[in-house]
Amino acid sequence: VQNEPQAATPWESCLWTAEEERDFVRDFLGPALKRADLRHLKIIVWDHNRDGMLERAALVYRDPEAAKYIWGIGYHWYGDPRFEWWPGRAEVAFDDGLQLP
Repeated sequence: VQNEPQAATPWESCLWTAEEERDFVRDFLGPALKRADLRHLKIIVWDHNRDGMLERAALVYRDPEAAKYIWGIGYHWYGDPRFEWWPGRAEVAFDDGLQLP
């Protein structure tokens, strides 16, 4: 619904509490997508750091009317010092067809 709904920034942003995001999906966004026959679109809530994610998920999924529209919870991997280091691309074993010099 909103990237980083709790990020208060000096530029334009839109802050959402868990209750506001749940209510918006339940009362407006979900029904509007259904009426427009766009039910194939996936609604992802939260889309913020991992801390707070479980509490957000519990609140929005506790409401069955909101939950029926919510496909999942988005989160950012950073925000926890245990996971701040990333291996170099050459160290990750995968074949994606991109040839490095």
